[in-house]
Amino acid sequence: ATVLIVVGTKIAYVESRWVRYEWECFHQDILAETKPNGIIIPYLSRNIQRSEKPMSLRNLETFLIEQNPVDELADFVVNYLRAKGLLFEDLSPSVCEAGIDEHSRYRAISAQERRNIEIQSRLTLDMDLPILTRALGQLKTPGRKYVLDVGCAEGVTLKDRLSRIDDPDLCVVGIDRDADVLEMAKMNNEDGRLRFAHIEVDSDEFESNMLLLITPRRHSFCISL
Repeated sequence: ATVLIVVGTKIAYVESRWVRYEWECFHQDILAETKPNGIIIPYLSRNIQRSEKPMSLRNLETFLIEQNPVDELADFVVNYLRAKGLLFEDLSPSVCEAGIDEHSRYRAISAQERRNIEIQSRLTLDMDLPILTRALGQLKTPGRKYVLDVGCAEGVTLKDRLSRIDDPDLCVVGIDRDADVLEMAKMNNEDGRLRFAHIEVDSDEFESNMLLLITPRRHSFCISL
């Protein structure tokens, strides 16, 4: 992403754990030039005083919820993207991906992103595990049960969740658009229930490639995380 909009009616919401994590990571990527054209736009209530704002947001151009309608904010974003050559009229995957590759230095194997993913994995454990366990428990058809993780990176989260579930019929498939990060994931994988594959989720061959990957075909369901 190039633009992050921080929406908040109270400073407590802006500084809540997950919200703060998102905009702080984004701000760190801007400083590290991972996002050379990145911009954070605060869209806040006028009741939030400047002195209350975190330092990273304090001097940014801010839109006021009570004063600036959403359309005005959207126009600002469109004009910014157009000025940076990031507003793609042609939305075909090849054009969008070329634009992303040109304007973003994001790599899932960068030290900062590894750290971000590890933090995300810890923070979401209490939510992920009960939901995943309950969903798998409702699959009554005998045979393999498949979980699909789109954008798995090095598989940090996959490996952690899989290690906590004792189910020999469970198979987890992690796919990512970055072939290099998948090679690292495969090298560090010791769980036979976990597979990694370089498959583009928006390609025309996605379904056929997935079917080849999860043979034998006898399985009960595929859950997308």
